[in-house]
Amino acid sequence: PQVNRKYSCEDMEAVDRQIDALHKFVAERKSWVELALTPEHAREIIHSGKLALVLSIEVSDLFENMDWRKALDHYHAKGVR
Repeated sequence: PQVNRKYSCEDMEAVDRQIDALHKFVAERKSWVELALTPEHAREIIHSGKLALVLSIEVSDLFENMDWRKALDHYHAKGVR
């Protein structure tokens, strides 16, 4: 079988692609889903009848070879909680 080399196997690169895809998904379906940034925001979303999504990261090599403070700020700005 042929291997798809379009994307690397680096965890954080995959995380960025997934976060970007989620933001696109939410933007296309904002009538019924929204990204929650705080617990209070999640309750507001739910009470409005929408699905509240909470974005988190689960990988083996979190922030590997990165300045963790800059990386944390970067992902927080993208909605990760």
